[in-house]
Amino acid sequence: MGYENITALVVDDDPYARECLLIYLKGKGITVDGVSYADDAIGILDKGDYHLAICDTNLLEIGDGFRVGEHYRRKYPKESNPERRVLVGMCDDPTSKAAWIDIGANGFLGKPFKEGDIDKILEKYFRP
Repeated sequence: MGYENITALVVDDDPYARECLLIYLKGKGITVDGVSYADDAIGILDKGDYHLAICDTNLLEIGDGFRVGEHYRRKYPKESNPERRVLVGMCDDPTSKAAWIDIGANGFLGKPFKEGDIDKILEKYFRP
């Protein structure tokens, strides 16, 4: 498939949305983990190595996803990013998008997500 060396973390408290993303990314050959909540995601990020993080904005608490994004960017700063480390926020409203940009997101996915939008992100940052 071309993405076998990519690792991803999906963070979404909606089990259906999370599972759909996990299945889609696995189908692309990506090694992927999924969790529901910000604290779980931060713990996994501390232990693992992820090229891609896709995080919903509102998890257990409204805006909780931003904590995950901030943690990801502290671990993988956008400015010094020799190995592509991509942060994608899941949101639809302009205020959330602006906050994700401030954190250092590389892109956005709507909910429900469109497969073509994921493909564009993969092709832009991880083209085989």
